[in-house]
Amino acid sequence: AFRSPYYSDASTSIYTRLPQSLVFNLRTGFRTTGNWDASFWVKNLFDETYLQFVTVQTGNSGLVIGTPGDQRTVGVTLRARY
Repeated sequence: AFRSPYYSDASTSIYTRLPQSLVFNLRTGFRTTGNWDASFWVKNLFDETYLQFVTVQTGNSGLVIGTPGDQRTVGVTLRARY
């Protein structure tokens, strides 16, 4: 997923402008002719550090709040039909 630079808040403050980011997610798996399938997946494969959102606190406090992106996550999904 590629995200170009953008302002994360309605204000066009330089503090709310987020740089571009590139996050790779991967999923692979197999399905049997029977009743089950399995997949292996990775979110944020290269463990990219990025912010999802940044906002400026209302008022004159000067507080800027950011939400970090997810770290690398690895998992397995097993499904069965009956």
